[in-house]
Amino acid sequence: QTKLLALEHIEPGSLPADLDWLQRQAIASRPELHAQLATLEKDRQALNLARLAYKPDVTLGATWIDVGSTGVSPVANGNDSFLITAGIT
Repeated sequence: QTKLLALEHIEPGSLPADLDWLQRQAIASRPELHAQLATLEKDRQALNLARLAYKPDVTLGATWIDVGSTGVSPVANGNDSFLITAGIT
């Protein structure tokens, strides 16, 4: 629990121009802030996974089988096969 004091006046030149650098410094010097940001990212990922799990998975497929004319059994016609598959889970 760090006590913070408010400044009455801030000189414009005393502030860093790079806010990303300032944020990285804050995270590096405060492990609890780093842990909270990691928890926030974990929760965002869990939310994204929940959104994906809500929608069904759709699969489509196509297969071509070259039967050929040599070595065909007497009951086969020698025509190639073309298969189309679809699935929802």
